[in-house]
Amino acid sequence: MPGYDNKLDKFINAIIDDASTEAEKIRDEISSRKKEYMSAAEDDILAEMYNYIRTTTNQIKTDAGRRVSRKTLEIKRTLAERRAEIAKNILEKVRARVIDYTLSPEYSKSLEKMAEYAKKRLGSDGLVIYLRAEDMKYSKALNEKVPAEYLEGKISLGGILAGSKSQNIRVDLTFDNSFEDVSGKFAEISGLGLHGEE
Repeated sequence: MPGYDNKLDKFINAIIDDASTEAEKIRDEISSRKKEYMSAAEDDILAEMYNYIRTTTNQIKTDAGRRVSRKTLEIKRTLAERRAEIAKNILEKVRARVIDYTLSPEYSKSLEKMAEYAKKRLGSDGLVIYLRAEDMKYSKALNEKVPAEYLEGKISLGGILAGSKSQNIRVDLTFDNSFEDVSGKFAEISGLGLHGEE
């Protein structure tokens, strides 16, 4: 049955060839789909990585911005406190120098000049001159040169506060008032406030 075997061999070979061709097509399709799936998976992974990087970067920027803002506020607060401390120290030194001046021999001459100025401004009629308690010791000598009623006033640093009973006017020549003016101008000019103000 050589013809039959030959036909059978051809039939088997044809089936094997068809199966090989079909298997090759399936392998090509599998390979193609595998490439598509891999490409899609890579795209998804890249998109996720990009989103993760973008989100993380934004979070880092936000955190860094907050840290910078906190540090800036801390520095401003420290600077304001230091400015206030410097202003306080300077004004304390000025106050100490004023007090030293009130202990000097020149101070009584200054009181006399202040009393004369007050008399020129207010006149001698009803003139009242207020001194701090420590300066009442000068009242007798002052009264000889500038006649007025000398009373103890609420003055802490020195100088005089003069008033006229007849005119109801006051002239404030106290160091307290001058010190307040200087303190305000010092803070305004230098930017150094007493209470951390800028």
